Amino acid sequence: MRLPILGLLLGLLSVVSALSVAGSKLLVIIEDGADKSKYSQFWTGLENRGFQITYRAPKDSSLSLFEYGRPAYSHLLLLPVKAKALGPALTPNLLVEFVNGGSNILLALSAEQAIPSAISSLLLEMDINLPADRTSVVVDHFNHDTKSAAEKHDVLLLPAPTLKQNVKNFFSVGGLIAFPHAVGQVLGNASPLLSSVVKAPSTAYVYNPKDDGEAAPGDSFATGSQINIVSAFQARNSARFTVLGSAEALEDKWFDASVQLPGAGKKAEKSSNKAFAEKLSAWTFKELGVLKVGSIKHYLNEGSQKNIANTSAVASLDLNPTIYRIKNDVHYEIEVSEWEMDHWAPFNPPAGDKLQLEFSMLSPFHRLNLQPKSQTANSTIYTQEFRTPDQHGIFNFFVEYRRPFYTNVEEKVTVTVRHFAHDEWPRSYAISAAWPWISGIWVTVGGWIVFVAVWLYSAPKEAKAKTRLTIPSQQTIDMTGAFVRGALKRNHNYRRNGLKSYVHAIQKWNIGPTVDGPYCMVNQVQQQGSQAIMRNFGEKVGGRAHVKGHILAKKDASGQTGNVPAEDVENNAEYLATVGIGTPAQNLALDFDTGSADLWVWSTELPASTQNQTSGNEHAIFDSSKSSTFKKSSGSTWQIQYGDGSTASGDVGTDNVNAGGLVVENQAIELAKTLSTQFEQGPGDGLLGLAFGSINTVQPTPVNTLVENMTAQQDIGKNTELFTAYLGSTPPATSTSSGTSSSSSDDAESFYTFGYIDQDATNGQTPVYTAVDSSQGFWMFDSTSAKVGDKTVPRTGNTAIADTGTTLALVGDDLCEAVYGAITGAKQSSQQQGWVFPTSTDLSCLPKVQFAVGDTLFTVNPEELPFQDLGDGTYYGGIQSRGDQDFDIFGDVFLRSVYAIFDQGNKRFGCTQRASTLTSSNTTAGAKAE
Repeated sequence: MRLPILGLLLGLLSVVSALSVAGSKLLVIIEDGADKSKYSQFWTGLENRGFQITYRAPKDSSLSLFEYGRPAYSHLLLLPVKAKALGPALTPNLLVEFVNGGSNILLALSAEQAIPSAISSLLLEMDINLPADRTSVVVDHFNHDTKSAAEKHDVLLLPAPTLKQNVKNFFSVGGLIAFPHAVGQVLGNASPLLSSVVKAPSTAYVYNPKDDGEAAPGDSFATGSQINIVSAFQARNSARFTVLGSAEALEDKWFDASVQLPGAGKKAEKSSNKAFAEKLSAWTFKELGVLKVGSIKHYLNEGSQKNIANTSAVASLDLNPTIYRIKNDVHYEIEVSEWEMDHWAPFNPPAGDKLQLEFSMLSPFHRLNLQPKSQTANSTIYTQEFRTPDQHGIFNFFVEYRRPFYTNVEEKVTVTVRHFAHDEWPRSYAISAAWPWISGIWVTVGGWIVFVAVWLYSAPKEAKAKTRLTIPSQQTIDMTGAFVRGALKRNHNYRRNGLKSYVHAIQKWNIGPTVDGPYCMVNQVQQQGSQAIMRNFGEKVGGRAHVKGHILAKKDASGQTGNVPAEDVENNAEYLATVGIGTPAQNLALDFDTGSADLWVWSTELPASTQNQTSGNEHAIFDSSKSSTFKKSSGSTWQIQYGDGSTASGDVGTDNVNAGGLVVENQAIELAKTLSTQFEQGPGDGLLGLAFGSINTVQPTPVNTLVENMTAQQDIGKNTELFTAYLGSTPPATSTSSGTSSSSSDDAESFYTFGYIDQDATNGQTPVYTAVDSSQGFWMFDSTSAKVGDKTVPRTGNTAIADTGTTLALVGDDLCEAVYGAITGAKQSSQQQGWVFPTSTDLSCLPKVQFAVGDTLFTVNPEELPFQDLGDGTYYGGIQSRGDQDFDIFGDVFLRSVYAIFDQGNKRFGCTQRASTLTSSNTTAGAKAE
């Protein structure tokens, strides 16, 4: 009784010793009636290696790859079948789940059998592509067996596969391998899990026998080394999936067949199919290329434990500590084995490859090659020594080894790295380099004691009485600084001309007109200066900026485009303010512009030809040599450039500026040195910008605006860092040859204030404010609605800019259509490139137009709608299209209808509504104000 039991145990032990690492249960899928004896030598070889083989038909009702939710078999071998489908137990999803469960698959294909769609779908999941016609075969006229395929050339004879130098070759055999009726595969480039085992020669190609002719078709599925005869896929869980393109290569007749390559001098030889089949199945079923990690050790390698790894065993208390200190010397070692058919052996990486250790937190602080220290009968021990970084935190000892044809190694050990403890640092008084700092501490303590003594025993000086500016009783605002009110005078050369004002606006704001007319934008250019605003506000505006726009041009009678003449935009400023610059003061008439942040003037640095030309505009020219307070700013320059290419540039200095009696010291003055024709023929003696300083064009360092310096020098109080604008209203009059002349109300009051709000101008109203977005340097605010008569025009997400330097009000085309659609006879004029309406229109027929400032609607007074009498029975409208610009521009047409408050300190814009200047008796749109 004992002898049979002992024999059984010895038999089981011999079987177990030869098993694959993944298990011995192998399921073979082969059709009923198929001749299994064709593969008898292959089956015998598998059984001799300890595999327990189960044969099933693909549509066997008892077939199941899983048992109790886990794979029922360790390995699966799929042979070609004639059926178009594999059955419910072998769907692509189940096969993928089988691999995800850790089991391995060897798939054998044949061009003699149509490939089931389930197999094609499964391979596509792994980025392996097969020919679409499913019966194509790989042929080669130079590497085929002349004995068995002398005519069809479809039995390939290939040498043993050759892999990269740093990849271990588990498939190397001597002699030629026969691949009859092989199915070619093309591997995708995206997956790092795919590897090629056997590639076709450069002379091979994929051929469909059903096609006419024997030559390679021009649109062949693949050719040459694109074709893989054998390919391997190793999943992230190290499960293996091998595709053998020739199932016949496993048959007995090819295991020891006599084969011969074509060509003179080629001799017949025995095929190496048996050896290759054994190695391919051994790798697929994890008898080769399996790595195992044994013990992992890490410990401190300094102080009393220095070099302990080389002298004796490490004590268990010191092994694998969970906490290290920064700048500790650490020893790490890992034991790695490799399975070779029936035993564990020491693992040695291929030549040129290394096993590496990372000591990482979020990213590696160390990445070091592990060095082999010693070997046992079954493993290799790799070690490395390093110093922990000067960084505390949670770190990992991380060994990751992922190479083709080897199972993955991923070992992570987490430890804490702490700072030095307080008693581990040397005392500061023992460090000579710390003595100056220790001395400084005691000097500071002594100085503080002396300061306290002086403070306690010194008599304070008598405080001087502070002076306070008296504010007239009608001003309700409390101020600690000064306030000023200055007059804005009308430009005596100004003549209303709608088209010129519109051209000036599209030139200034780089607008592409959407209304047909003589002006258009052509060619992308490089703009400089705060006036060259970008349509895309993703970039900073002001200074040097690339404008994603075009240059302004004018069409002639033939439709050709050319430069815009200077006379097309001359006399565009209606309001000027007298400002004194220098000591003694030199008075200049400047254009107050809330769309700019520059203060530039005509200067004696201009060429004599420019200073002497007037063209009806006499200019006051600032002479810096006559000012005792002028200082040149070395290296500073400025430049402004409009959308039509007109420019102004020069040098920079500082001087005193008198605005309405308030003197600002050391204000930056930009002296014009060059002016293009458009600037030479412009009105005024320069420009005073009142936008935010972020768009100032002085280089290399932008300078403060006048308002910013008023606040910095406490000329106006911190709580009243604001200015206001009250523009006198003037209705249009009759047409002249050069435009529309001003009315008899040229003396209509216009003024500005700095540091306070004129309560008389508010007419007892409380100003309504809205927040300003100053990120681009302009007075930009939300204007998300408008109203024309009783009709509300929604304008979701719309914004607007308040600009005293623009004459017209420019809004979206939809709002223009709503305004002029409510006026009988209004139309778009291509000659005037804007909206016009009949001069016979009564005021009672004009719609009530309201624009939103924040959430409040303000009315555009009716006398502002007829801007210019064109002399042909029509008026040029005061409200025009903003073109392709994405925000509204509320110019003087709107600002004359409100009292505008620019609160720079609180970054908000406010308004109060002003009454219309027309009396009830003035019923015609062209009537003059009395």
